[in-house]
Amino acid sequence: MEDTIKKTVSLIGGPARFARKKVTGWHPIWWACWGVFWILVVWDVYLALDPIDGNTWSEVMREASTLNPLFPWLLGVLLAHLFHFRDDLKPIFDRDAASTLMVAITIGLGVIGIYGVELTGWSMTLLVILGMVTALLFWPMHRQGQWHW
Repeated sequence: MEDTIKKTVSLIGGPARFARKKVTGWHPIWWACWGVFWILVVWDVYLALDPIDGNTWSEVMREASTLNPLFPWLLGVLLAHLFHFRDDLKPIFDRDAASTLMVAITIGLGVIGIYGVELTGWSMTLLVILGMVTALLFWPMHRQGQWHW
């Protein structure tokens, strides 16, 4: 039984293991995060200074979140991944399997959003919390004195 579980977890982790081998030594997520950060800062400053009300990135993102569960989910996942409370956390099972499951859940929520699920304020908050809990279980940042991706 234990051997079957190990084989199943290894099989689930195959796509993440393949992707990690392809980007070893190159940190695309790190560059993407910094790029998105600076784009949002410049965009927010520009929009805050123009005469139109309600068009800053945070207001636009909240409005978009009512129509797609992907945005609050990703916010919760990234918050738990980047700002978790313990340095020695590890995924509840194999790292590659956990990464593959996180990607699958994210794609699933993106597909659900395409079909027009409308969220309220509380359901958005619940989805952020669900994303945080899932990221703590599947994708904690195990700090080792270097960039973790």
